[in-house]
Amino acid sequence: MSETLEHTSINSCVIIITIMTNDNAKKLNVYLDNCCFNRPYDSQKQLRVELETKAKLFIQSLVEKGRLDLTISSMVLFENNDNPFPFRKLAINDFLKNATTIVEISDEIQELTSKLIEAVLKKAGMEVLIEKFGNVKAERFISLVIKEPFDYTEWQRNLYADLTADELFDRVKAFERASSTPKTAHS
Repeated sequence: MSETLEHTSINSCVIIITIMTNDNAKKLNVYLDNCCFNRPYDSQKQLRVELETKAKLFIQSLVEKGRLDLTISSMVLFENNDNPFPFRKLAINDFLKNATTIVEISDEIQELTSKLIEAVLKKAGMEVLIEKFGNVKAERFISLVIKEPFDYTEWQRNLYADLTADELFDRVKAFERASSTPKTAHS
């Protein structure tokens, strides 16, 4: 049985901790995304980045000591495979070998991811608009934007901007097959 204990977002880093019940003993399970794995390589001049790095390294030490179980996803493996820094890529891959579970991409995960991204963007966007313009002007702004033809997919630019979501998930699935990841939670 698994239930989410805490979901913490360190800005763009995601840490999900769950309680796993095994023979009446509870063991914490942690999920870190690639931002967390790469945080120690970022400039440590900002206090926030330094604190996030220390938190990640502390969690990493608990995983290495066997006090936490590490869960990763095939998306983490796929993303790190494209890491442009060979040393970082190798160091992260070495740590990822500590994973007790690798969650593979599924249609259900793809659908939930899309819904979550939309919900988070809408909430964050509305918070910024309300803070800047107040409730009435924020609503007016939204009504103006809705009237304009706008294709968010064309506008969005990121690491995999040339791929649709389906193509990205297909590539991740192909990566899973090619990597032959033995520890899976979903097929």
